[in-house]
Amino acid sequence: MSQERKRWYAIFSFILLGGIQALRKYTVGNDLHFQYYGNFIKYHHLPWKYIFGVKTRYEPGFLTFYKLVGIITDNPQIMIAVHSLFVIGVFVVFMYKNCDDLPLSIFLFVTMNHWFQSMVILRQILAVCFLLIATEILYSKLPMLVRYLSFIVLLLLAMSMHYSAVVGVVFLIMRNIKFNKTIFVVSTVMGGLLFFSDGIFDWVMEQIGIILESSSIYAKQYAYFSSQLLKESKYTMSGIYSFVPYLMTFVFAGVLLMGWRIVVTIKPGNWEKRYFRKVSFCGNYSNDFLMYSILIVVMAKILAFSLPVFSRFTQYFMPFEYVLLGRVLKKIYNPFIRRIIIIFIYGITAVAFIMMNSNLKLNARMTGTVPYLFFWQ
Repeated sequence: MSQERKRWYAIFSFILLGGIQALRKYTVGNDLHFQYYGNFIKYHHLPWKYIFGVKTRYEPGFLTFYKLVGIITDNPQIMIAVHSLFVIGVFVVFMYKNCDDLPLSIFLFVTMNHWFQSMVILRQILAVCFLLIATEILYSKLPMLVRYLSFIVLLLLAMSMHYSAVVGVVFLIMRNIKFNKTIFVVSTVMGGLLFFSDGIFDWVMEQIGIILESSSIYAKQYAYFSSQLLKESKYTMSGIYSFVPYLMTFVFAGVLLMGWRIVVTIKPGNWEKRYFRKVSFCGNYSNDFLMYSILIVVMAKILAFSLPVFSRFTQYFMPFEYVLLGRVLKKIYNPFIRRIIIIFIYGITAVAFIMMNSNLKLNARMTGTVPYLFFWQ
């Protein structure tokens, strides 16, 4: 766990995950297979003057990415490699700088299917990366004007990759508000009622539907995604697994980091000393910022049980799960309990990962990133 070993672990992770992703065949990742690969061939030589005028569902920033890679080569495999190495590089650097337990963070990045998602949603994952860079600058020690102007520029760049990145505006708000016990209790109760009460859940979804259908901007998007409603997905392994880890992290982080007088230990001793002990964490992010990030993920995941489009917005907040989970574990006083919990997390997430991806036909149809049918053919 020394800094040097952590650095080498980050380098190894980048080479392994980035290398596999960069060398994968274009058939790995359904969107890559059916959209991005062929459209790179179609658009990479597009003149600059048409970048903002061509009629396509792709945002101008992503077309610019195509164009920049196209200046170097017309080989689509190089486009895949450039995209993969940039994405994995941003995530690994982010986790290296901010996560107190880097091996566990990398492990969860894979087993929570975040790595596989990055092979499918090429436009949005670029937007996520630019917003991660923006939040790093926002929490840096640069002059305030430089930080905020840089954040706005990178936010606009992220939106040029995928319009959903507009949700990044809330980072500016979260940066400056506190997360207290009252917010924790109220949000926990509201989330519980929303998740366990079908009546409340259906009413909330009906109100969201009314609002979206009345919007000239989002009506078409709502009609598209509402056709994908899968009410039975609420209690499937995939739906629960994509929700419960964030819920558990939020609850335990709220208990251990937000000032509750609770010490996790099995040994007698000076409880006051243990409660008030100082624990230094990696990175500059405040616990308030991280708590709000995971709260948004939890609420959006609940809504996504009925309206899958909300899962799209969670992508921008999910990376902060790895940061917050490491802080929760570090806050646990007793080493024995901490190790047991870490082993439990490794075991449960590994089993869940295998179960989620055991249906090869379903996985191939939904994402096209089947982990057991290897990438090169």
